[in-house]
Amino acid sequence: MSKAATFCVLPMVAPALVSVVIPAYNYAKFLPAAVESVLAQTYSPIELIVVDDGSTDETPAILNGYGDRIRNIRKVNAGLSAARNTGIKAAHGQFVGFLDADDLWMPDKIAMQMELYARHPEAGCIGCGVQVVDADLKEGRRTSHTDLV
Repeated sequence: MSKAATFCVLPMVAPALVSVVIPAYNYAKFLPAAVESVLAQTYSPIELIVVDDGSTDETPAILNGYGDRIRNIRKVNAGLSAARNTGIKAAHGQFVGFLDADDLWMPDKIAMQMELYARHPEAGCIGCGVQVVDADLKEGRRTSHTDLV
């Protein structure tokens, strides 16, 4: 008597690419921390797009230092909305996240949001809570996502 092995080959579903857009205009002081907070995310894959909106400070040099770890787009100054829109047009991800150049993300932010989306694919937008800090990263007021609803 022979035994036949039965198995199924299921297609591998790769995690969705998340594009993160950071618009920046003269934010050299804060930008490295913002960029590093995205690069430190536990979720993968992530595409980080930083749109330099014509900065006149050290922003271009800081961004060049990241090499191919980020997509660095430099444009003539046209304001925050135009910089965000430039980033959106350049994005390849199925999902897009926005981070201001003077803000930080906790390392599991994107992973938690993608897990939430997996449970609620009907969602059109997913937000999160906020921890306010000062320029020295001293913690202040905290809100949860339920406070924002």
